[in-house]
Amino acid sequence: MSNVIVITSGKGGTGKTSFAANVGMALAQMGHPTLCLDCDVGLRNLDIALCMTDRAVMDFTDVLSGRCTLNWDVRCPTEKVGDFDVECAREFWLGFARSVPATLHFVQFAGGNSHHILEACWKGMARALAAAVQVDQAHRDEIPSTKGLLV
Repeated sequence: MSNVIVITSGKGGTGKTSFAANVGMALAQMGHPTLCLDCDVGLRNLDIALCMTDRAVMDFTDVLSGRCTLNWDVRCPTEKVGDFDVECAREFWLGFARSVPATLHFVQFAGGNSHHILEACWKGMARALAAAVQVDQAHRDEIPSTKGLLV
């Protein structure tokens, strides 16, 4: 069963962001799957507290509005892999993101072979999708619900 921790206050400057960042980091370091959402639409800053400013490519309003985006930071050294134009890979994933709908992030950290780079994109997405639809064996006989968990 998942747990939701809500940190709220009607006053600014009380340390909500610092507390959320530290609790989130502690839970993640203990091996718990952790998601931190900064729901301050006007002035989000959890990404700053977590030193992830360059990695925040969407905010809470993007989630609420259902905007679907593609963050494609992939650099192939050649224009083709066989007869396949490598620029078509980005267009394929953009179409996928819009039709699912979803927000996708592809970030290349290393690699110099266009074939292997694009293959890693497809395999990485396959693994992510497989993990997303995997049944939690601890709760395999339950119907997933957030009822009673959201405050």
